[in-house]
Amino acid sequence: MEKTYPQFNLADGTVITSTPKSSLDRLLSSRRFIRKWATSSDKNIQNLLDLRYDPECAINTAVDYGLQNLEMLKSKGVKVDSIPDGEKAKVIYLTHHLGADDAISFICNTMSAKKAELLLRTQIKDEGAEIRAKRAGGDYLKAHRNWLGEFIDNKIIVSDKMCTRQGTLPRHLIDLTIAIR
Repeated sequence: MEKTYPQFNLADGTVITSTPKSSLDRLLSSRRFIRKWATSSDKNIQNLLDLRYDPECAINTAVDYGLQNLEMLKSKGVKVDSIPDGEKAKVIYLTHHLGADDAISFICNTMSAKKAELLLRTQIKDEGAEIRAKRAGGDYLKAHRNWLGEFIDNKIIVSDKMCTRQGTLPRHLIDLTIAIR
């Protein structure tokens, strides 16, 4: 029998347990506890969910999650230590968008065209995906890489936050992924 660990106390005193194979976030985000989008019938879970509206908690959580993703990428051989912090912000945003596994396949350019098409259709809807694919010669993989590269480059503009713009400006996401493979 697999060992269980106490993880979270519900408002009624029930203790939620997990195993090494079941994470607390998966347990608490299951339909058993979450009724509608980010609302829970349990007061303790709702209090936890409401922390997302606390700016300091939200920022610290985002930073911690981003650093965990960078560590995971490093463990898979991605050379994130070789880039400056401003470029790491783009990689963190990439992992936020795709999840760690798909981010690795994006970085290594090993994503299948079928997966790229699914992601592109999910992210910008069917009509937008078809337009982008047509511009890319019918290649959904290229269309997805181009769209996500442009999207992240337009969202994470590190040079706007720099005290001085001397030296090297951050690379475009696609160029950056080539450098850290």
